[in-house]
Amino acid sequence: MLSPLLKAINISKSFQSNTSSSLIYEKMEQILGRVYSAKEKAPRSNTNLIDRINFEIFPGDIVGLLGRNGMGKSTLCRILVGALKPDTGEIQCNESIIPILDTALNTNGELTGYQNFFAEGTALGWSRQMLLREKENIIKASGLTHHLAKPFKFYSSGMIARFSLSIGLHHPRGVFVVDETLGAGDQIFREFCESQLRKKAESGSAALVVSHNLLLIKRLCNRVLILENSKLKWDGSCREAYRDWE
Repeated sequence: MLSPLLKAINISKSFQSNTSSSLIYEKMEQILGRVYSAKEKAPRSNTNLIDRINFEIFPGDIVGLLGRNGMGKSTLCRILVGALKPDTGEIQCNESIIPILDTALNTNGELTGYQNFFAEGTALGWSRQMLLREKENIIKASGLTHHLAKPFKFYSSGMIARFSLSIGLHHPRGVFVVDETLGAGDQIFREFCESQLRKKAESGSAALVVSHNLLLIKRLCNRVLILENSKLKWDGSCREAYRDWE
């Protein structure tokens, strides 16, 4: 029996909401001379973003993550890649986690594409030797060969997404966490990205793909997770889950 590459165990995350008046209103009150006492302040309450989430990802899995806006998909992804700490639970992973999330996070707008290539690659876990060895293949796949001498601030959001996807998907193995970037670029580039993910899965890696594109999830993924009202509503077949979303 296959052992999971990644386990999410009882993951919860909440944020504090304050039902008191806005900071601007409170400032106005203070200017007018009213002083709030502790008793007058509205209580803080916890709102769950995700609540006791459990799932496993196995070698060969390409798992879709669905959920309407505000259901906690991005929060869960950031916990998986270590950018956010859960309130409860833990992530266990036997492979490198390759985050392809915020495509501008590891780049600098003043640097050229060539310079950002090494910054982004290092942030995604590549050694300099690996980057130098794969440089030509990665740049060719991105389709940005003629743009890499330009500062990054002149790149469109689609170009930045292609840049990060090309670097991340050339990583030799791991659990790839991809959030809403697979739609970047033209059809040829999208097909390249999907092909790369399938090759990773066939070689024993795995991926978690977040998207609102139901056709993409159905075409690419063998399983789907659905978040609803802070809970994991579904973990199973894409075909059965897809009926509820049509």
